[in-house]
Amino acid sequence: MKYIWFSLFSCLFFQGFSQNYFDVLNVTYTNTPNNNFEITDAQTTVQELALELNFPVVINEKTILLTGLFANKTKVKLDANSSKENLDVIGLNVGINRTFNDTWSATFMLYSKLASDAIKVSKENHQLALLSLFTKKSVLI
Repeated sequence: MKYIWFSLFSCLFFQGFSQNYFDVLNVTYTNTPNNNFEITDAQTTVQELALELNFPVVINEKTILLTGLFANKTKVKLDANSSKENLDVIGLNVGINRTFNDTWSATFMLYSKLASDAIKVSKENHQLALLSLFTKKSVLI
């Protein structure tokens, strides 16, 4: 039930307070307090450093090419009996934002990333995702 309330609250909050600009460079550092494992008294922290760099290219007044790079390094103890591990992510995204008319626009993005404790190109650590978002603007008369 708490997930349903959180989802509803998030939708309302983000809809009312979303930004109307595009972040070209985003650097984030996160460090959590001690977290407990479920089966032991051992604890771990999560340290994460993330970098995202986006390159929007305006093709014409209705079409924008969206490209970018992202990287993420997380240091965490995955098991109570092991030492901290480094989990790395590196990726590339490419997409297009197209305005069809005064009411409708759409964004299509393809994300490709490598995620592993040791980055190397292989089928085991490669992921692909496709995002499509259609936006209908209300026209005030």
